[in-house]
Amino acid sequence: MHVLDSEPDAADHCRCDGGQPKNFARPCLLLLLSEASAHGYELIDRMRPFGFEVGDPAGVYKVLRQMERDGIVTSHWELPQRGPARRIYALTSDGRDLLASWAHTLERNRAVLDAFLSRFAGQGSGERMGTDALDGQLVGSGRGVG
Repeated sequence: MHVLDSEPDAADHCRCDGGQPKNFARPCLLLLLSEASAHGYELIDRMRPFGFEVGDPAGVYKVLRQMERDGIVTSHWELPQRGPARRIYALTSDGRDLLASWAHTLERNRAVLDAFLSRFAGQGSGERMGTDALDGQLVGSGRGVG
């Protein structure tokens, strides 16, 4: 997965690692499945607003299989009227509990990030570094799913 940059070459200007938080795909998948059961390619498409662009779907399917082994999602085969059979994923009650834990953790992380950004903005460096142009988007080299 690659993080969608707000500017085509924004990552070239930053020497930081950047990208999504480690394992951020997991809470995103849990959230999407809490909204509606779905097959893998639909989930991949619905992950784009979270900053993911999947070039190789195998990574997403690997995460989904691990989540199923962990008992936080289930799956079954759907036989549509037209086209091939598709595996549909759904959230379990343990998955809903884990989603709530992720939301709590992300809320705490947001508070830490807000404190960092407030202190940075207080230095007057935000305009000089171009952070206003990024409009809060995460940029960087991106990371794999999971």
